[in-house]
Amino acid sequence: MNTNVAEMASRCSGAVNLGHAYISDFEFVFRTHADIAPKKGAVCHGVLWEISEDNLDALDQLEGYPTYYTRFSVAVTTDKITTHALVYQMNNQESVSNPYDGYLYMVTEGYQENNIPKDQIIRALELI
Repeated sequence: MNTNVAEMASRCSGAVNLGHAYISDFEFVFRTHADIAPKKGAVCHGVLWEISEDNLDALDQLEGYPTYYTRFSVAVTTDKITTHALVYQMNNQESVSNPYDGYLYMVTEGYQENNIPKDQIIRALELI
């Protein structure tokens, strides 16, 4: 999960954590893995990272881009700026499903590390 500091350090050496951020008109869901789903009026919290082209290539491979996840640019807001950034979204948007326990722990740990409200994790689990 790209909110988890240790996981991002191992995936993207040199990535800079710019902190808690959010995107509008998307909600957080689980489709075994973390995903975003379009939802007018919703807010989805996460972490904004500054990464290199090599990091992007590594993330693309890890996320199974373009087969498992697609990616696109959206407006992202932090407590300091609004900018455009790439987000990943699963290609299959048809159903939601429980994450594995270890994956859920890793996601929750990343939220704690970055002061992201955990209520969106709870809401995502309630949707299943």
